[in-house]
Amino acid sequence: MYKPLITLIVTITCLLLLTTAAAVAQLPTPTYGWNLGNTLEPPDGEGTWGPPATQALINSVADSGFNVIRLPAAWDNRANQSTYEIDPAWMARVKEVVDWSYARDLYIILNCHWDSGWLENNITDTVDPVIDTKMHAYWTQIASAFADYGDRLLFAGANEPHCETAAQWATLMTYYETFINAVRATGGNNASRWLVVQGPKTNIDLSYDLVTDLPHDPTPNRLVFEVHYYDP
Repeated sequence: MYKPLITLIVTITCLLLLTTAAAVAQLPTPTYGWNLGNTLEPPDGEGTWGPPATQALINSVADSGFNVIRLPAAWDNRANQSTYEIDPAWMARVKEVVDWSYARDLYIILNCHWDSGWLENNITDTVDPVIDTKMHAYWTQIASAFADYGDRLLFAGANEPHCETAAQWATLMTYYETFINAVRATGGNNASRWLVVQGPKTNIDLSYDLVTDLPHDPTPNRLVFEVHYYDP
């Protein structure tokens, strides 16, 4: 689940063939993307899997010519497991890193990452109501916290969800629709914010084999499809 800090080939353009020409023209235009690694998601706290994020680090990313930054984050291991309320101090910390990036005119992809596998490792043939409830609760809170941010902030619903069959993809589609509806319901700029959904295991070949449709989004032409490509 840990990946080193590496240059990220941003997958923001992966849905180009599934959007209209007008919609594509409004997509953020990446030059080079950079991934913060798993800095904001260790269960034992930020800093245990590498140095904590700093403003100087974010500034160096922007100064090096990157214009997109991906911020993998955990939410479930920072939430009350009875109420699913995200720790306000943690939300403020993530917001601080987003603000550093936003101030440097970077496009920001904020996601729900591995996060101890509560979603990523539990995609089955049927929808789990607890997972679905968490998906709604977490993204409602995240979207509400960032409702005033413009289109340079994108939300990504997952990371590399373990999904290998058509039945599992149907389950994941349900979770994605919960994510999308939760964000859209908060209003503000979230009504038109670009949202990112991941293919099965975020694998390009499985995506080709299994994905014949995308989750419904009440806002047209604001959905991006993400795959990760590790070859060669």
